[in-house]
Amino acid sequence: MPFFSSRAKLFLWVFVAFLAAVSCSLFPASNSLSESDFNQVKWHPGHYISVGPTSDTADFLERNSEIITGNDVQGVLKKIYWGTLEPEMGEYDFSEIDRALAALEVNNKHLFLTVWDRSFVDGCSPGLPLPAYVYNRDGGRYWSTLSKSRNGCAAASWEPWVTDRFIALMQALGDRYDGVASFHGIASPESALGTVDEYDKSQYKEQFMRLFRETRQAFPHSLVLATLNYLSFDGMGHDVNLTDIANVAEELGGGISTPDSLLSRDTPFNPIAEQFKGRIAIAPMIDSSALDLNQDTPIALNQFNVERLGASFLFWSPWHRDQDRYLERTVMPGIQALVANPDQYPPLVQACPTALRCASAVDGDA
Repeated sequence: MPFFSSRAKLFLWVFVAFLAAVSCSLFPASNSLSESDFNQVKWHPGHYISVGPTSDTADFLERNSEIITGNDVQGVLKKIYWGTLEPEMGEYDFSEIDRALAALEVNNKHLFLTVWDRSFVDGCSPGLPLPAYVYNRDGGRYWSTLSKSRNGCAAASWEPWVTDRFIALMQALGDRYDGVASFHGIASPESALGTVDEYDKSQYKEQFMRLFRETRQAFPHSLVLATLNYLSFDGMGHDVNLTDIANVAEELGGGISTPDSLLSRDTPFNPIAEQFKGRIAIAPMIDSSALDLNQDTPIALNQFNVERLGASFLFWSPWHRDQDRYLERTVMPGIQALVANPDQYPPLVQACPTALRCASAVDGDA
């Protein structure tokens, strides 16, 4: 069989390269993940301290060093505004997250993140809580008035283009942090938008679930939580059924959270957590602004969330409007007592939920 000439071989290689380029453009490689890839996630159950959107995490940890130097707390949940992370459309600033991770990882602690696309108490202007391009575009936001005359605004998350832009942010965050061992997971904005009733509930629910799916895709090795509260009101206190969202969390190997775990109020989250405990991750947030200092103690809240809801994670607010130094005087002593006395107080659930494949660290991250 004769050999090709040099010119013929050159032509052949150019032709093959051309076909490969055309093939890639017409049939791009899939970024979808197998079910087994989806379900292997970092798993560090425990108590976490929440850091608000107006506080720098690294500075907060420096002022409260017992959070990272002791063994009672696993890490922090950082709440951050969308506008902080995306000052210009498609241009991202993750510097605060980087500083937080640097402070946490040297002490073998972990970071959860929740990106807020709304503000209930900090006002509303271009850049806070939303990127200016979302705030300024018609239909990109709406005003929300809550109780006690607190005004704020939220992204019009029922609009597909708004969800598209939020998904783009999730993808950028996932590209940067999913492979970082100390980055544990990410929680969605809470499902409640406020008291305004001007949107299509079914459309909003559809976009909320789409966001969860795409966030799970962007974070294949991190724990992704859907934060459930009232999705919408019908005027009689009834709510859109949130079970479908928990079903998606089970399908994709994730979990659910809630912003307001209280003893004094039964929320839509509680029966869903009871139904799905042991199957998906249960990770309630303890929002101290609504807590009764006498009733909602760390000991009582832990017992409720563990025994009734099957919680593996608890995110504690460090602030209470009715008590100075709430973190120092109430939260940390409560957590220390819980961790030191597992025979006296029910410990957080350590077992991996059946819908997940858990790892203390993803292969290659440790």
